[in-house]
Order: sequence, then C-alpha cells, then structure tokens
Amino acid sequence: MVDQPLPAAFLPQGPRSSSASSFARHLQRIRRQRVPTSKRIVDQAFEELGFTGGRLSVEEVRAGFNSLLRQVWQRTLEVLERYEEPTYADAAVAEVIRLHAEDLRKAREAMRAGGDDVIALEAALQSLFRAWYPELRTLFLSISQSRKSRGGKDWELQIGRLLRLMDVPYQPPDATYRVDFMIPSYEHYQRNRNQCIVVSAKRTLRERWQEVVDELHKMNCPNVYLATAEERISEDKKNDIWRRNIYLVVWDEVKARDFAADDSVVSYTQLANQIIPHFARYWP
Repeated sequence: MVDQPLPAAFLPQGPRSSSASSFARHLQRIRRQRVPTSKRIVDQAFEELGFTGGRLSVEEVRAGFNSLLRQVWQRTLEVLERYEEPTYADAAVAEVIRLHAEDLRKAREAMRAGGDDVIALEAALQSLFRAWYPELRTLFLSISQSRKSRGGKDWELQIGRLLRLMDVPYQPPDATYRVDFMIPSYEHYQRNRNQCIVVSAKRTLRERWQEVVDELHKMNCPNVYLATAEERISEDKKNDIWRRNIYLVVWDEVKARDFAADDSVVSYTQLANQIIPHFARYWP
C-alpha cells in the first residue's frame, strides 16, 4: 500500500513555511506556559527524593555525593518528561490539527468514500503525516534543542544544590569570571587563588568543551575542575583537558573503570570527601 500513489484529494496543498513558522511560535508560547523553569524542575526532583537540609546531614551528602547526584540527575529528567508529555502530545498536536483542519476534513471525506476501510485509513494517515511533516519536524527539533539547552542548566543546578546541602560556600558567574562555581568566593580568589576551587559544570563534552576549558585555563588557577555526566570519555579528550591543567570530574564508576590510576581525573566522591575538605580549612 505504501508504494501506491496517493489520491489527489489527500495531497497537501500550497506552501507550508508560514504554517511551520506559526507553529514554532506557538511551541515557544506553550513551553513557557506549561513547562516550568529549570530551577523549579530541579527543586521538585530534590523534594521528591527527599534530598533536603531537614532530611540529609552534611555528612550524608558528602559521603553519598556520587549516588545522590546520579539519582537527582535521573529524577530531574523524569520530572521534566511529566510536564513535556501533555505539553507536546496534547497542546502541540492540537495546534497541528487546528492549522491543518482542511487537510483533516479532506482525509475524512476520502475515507468515507473509500471502499476498503483499512486501505482508506492507511492512505488518510499517510496523507496527513505528509501534510503535517513541517510541523512535526519543527516539534521534534524543538524538543531536542530544548533538552540540550535545559540539560546544561539542570546539571549546574543539581551540583549547586548538593554543594549547598554540604554547606560549601560558592559564588555563581559574574561579569568578570564565567565559571559556574567559584569556591568559596571571588573575594578570596583575589586574595589567594591557590586556596580556591574553580568548578565548571558541563553535562556533556560533545559541544563547546574546548571553548569551556580554554576559558578556564585563562584564569591561571591551579585548582580548576570540569564536572561532567559523560559515561564515556576518550583518552584524547581527557589529555586535551589535562594539558590546560584542568582536572576532569566524573562518576565514581567511570573513574574506577577507565581512569583508576589517572590522577588528572577525579571522582565525585573524591571531590566531595577529599578535595573540597582539603581546601576548606583555608576558608573563613
């Protein structure tokens, strides 16, 4: 059936660029209205897991940092998907149907006139997907791009929230320094950068990683760490990062499996239990 030409009544009529543009604007509106900010999503994930100051002690967060981070990383995505599904499956698809009401009407009439219900249904579905393709393509690209942009911010918020639960002082990026976490403060960094820790949170190392490490390298701080959620990191990429005197922070499992004897790569447990406490003795 799929190799047969479609009836003329099923074929989409006219250009679709304006329709797709209108749909893209609609997607932006419904996402703003229905999908909470990264902060709200991450906060909800922490609340659902019970990872709060009233339930977890500083010692518990420090000891379980790797496990807690992985759990909240996974739960954040689950929470996001709960908001995304009705947003895209219901509201976005409803807008596609509204934009293509005429195509839907023609498909319905052709089905009524068809002799074979199954063949008519297949032809109608194929015609509708062909007519809706610009909007569907826009929809899936939009979801993918939104996930990428949110993923980095979510990752930064997750690490920051755990640092606060450990009572680790830090400051976010400012106009001078584009780092995610200046520990303990920019003031202390100006006095003695050797006693500070600079941490950049990069969920993946697929995009812009070299730009990020180059920016970190320019800070001339001996204690710079790049924290990632990557499960597989090539030796070449790790070496490129280390050439800039930047330590890579990875999951405990990745450290044990791939970099057990490599001191340029540290685990999240090491960061929380060895590195941060070592420098904390210098902080006010």
